[in-house]
Amino acid sequence: MNEMKKIRLAVNESERDQVLSIVNEFPLEESLEVVSINDTLRDSGIQVYLEVRSGSIYSFPDWFNQSLPFLFPKLPLNKGNLVGLLFYHLGLVEDALAVSAGAEINAILNGLLNGANQLNWLDRYQGEIGYAHNIAIISYYYTLDGVEQIQQSFHQAVAKEGSTFLKAYSLKHESVFKQEAGLPLDEALINEVLADAELHDSARNSLRLELIKAELSQIELQGISAAASLKENLGSLCTFYKSQNSSLIVADLLSEMSGIAAQDGNFTESLSYINQAIEIYQQEELDMLCAELYTKKAGILHQWAKGGMSHFYQEAIKAFQEVLKTIKQSDFPYWFADIHHRLGVLYAEMPEEQQKRSIWAAVSATSFQEALTFFTKDEYPFEYAAVCHNYATALINYPAAVKTDNIEKALHYFNESLAIRTAEELPRERTVTLLNYLEASWEASNINSMMEKVRLDDMRDKSNEVLSLTEEPEMIERAQQHLASIEELDNQLSNA
Repeated sequence: MNEMKKIRLAVNESERDQVLSIVNEFPLEESLEVVSINDTLRDSGIQVYLEVRSGSIYSFPDWFNQSLPFLFPKLPLNKGNLVGLLFYHLGLVEDALAVSAGAEINAILNGLLNGANQLNWLDRYQGEIGYAHNIAIISYYYTLDGVEQIQQSFHQAVAKEGSTFLKAYSLKHESVFKQEAGLPLDEALINEVLADAELHDSARNSLRLELIKAELSQIELQGISAAASLKENLGSLCTFYKSQNSSLIVADLLSEMSGIAAQDGNFTESLSYINQAIEIYQQEELDMLCAELYTKKAGILHQWAKGGMSHFYQEAIKAFQEVLKTIKQSDFPYWFADIHHRLGVLYAEMPEEQQKRSIWAAVSATSFQEALTFFTKDEYPFEYAAVCHNYATALINYPAAVKTDNIEKALHYFNESLAIRTAEELPRERTVTLLNYLEASWEASNINSMMEKVRLDDMRDKSNEVLSLTEEPEMIERAQQHLASIEELDNQLSNA
């Protein structure tokens, strides 16, 4: 069942009868609340807020991401404008255009929705409140101007808005743009706006959310204490948006809280948050968003399983299977291939008795091969290298009965990975692959002593390369152990 939008329409008592005579012609009872201007607050838990006073309709910012982020100009009160606005905010765009034919809002909506002439409708509103904001929104979301031009447009919008309330709305969308562009937020200005005691809660929390999103992008660098503080702030926002019946924002917040909890190793808490978010998307019948969260859930379960809770391997596989029920390979080939890559790893790690391990190994190999049909060396070199590395690692752990040439195949795929994971671009990834290659090399068959000597020389070179690439004690120790064993075996061969 989709979330019902709510519109609050505040009117002067002198205009109430006129407004009611217009809206009562349409089936708006469940989504529209008509109240007196004197009896309402503009920040009162309603996602869309309009006012009618002195013969005009005033639209206020949408802080809940329910519609296009424009600031509509003041419009004359008539049926076309009023019902057109109401239908537009309810998502009934075709009805809005039909009922508003000939009205001022019709030209605005056509300009917004048709895409080709976004600026035409703005020409007549130069100098009015919201004009600079709308120019910035068009620059960012529609005409896709360069970064510098978009920055300048938002800078002008923020500077020209007289009220803190509207300045906050431009700042919110400037923050969205800056995060997408990888630019730092103007935290000093945002905090200055937040310090205004008269700023409504919807505006305040919307800006707070953008600040927190910026912090989330740096969470891995901030440590556990910062993560705990972020989770607390997200929880506070979650409580607010629940009170506003804004379930989709709540789901997004729950997903972020899940990620923080998983990073801290609180997997029970993490899964609780992600399951709540999935339930919201299921209720809203948003299958693709559900699939995204099931992908995230599978990752959390896999992480937990590797930490010792082996029964969660099956649960992680089930979560990925839920994703595959929704997405089609033809529509989402990258996502589809990535899931098969990750399933290949899961199947290979399943801790089962020998007989079942053989079955899982066969399924694992099939999943890796499926991933490699899309992640080719030419088009997706880094993904190809990752799949080759993980497939090779799985091959050396598969039961011997599954494939007789597992080790040679593993060495082949390790070499494929090493060709891409260069010391210059991916030194740590190369180091890991080199160490796994060395592990596989000890299991390889040698046709004769000369072949064995060649292999030992290759292993010695790779062990020394590991020592040149890393300062991590564990990796250095593993490389040194390999070198010691190589020298011992080399001496044995020389004395034979």
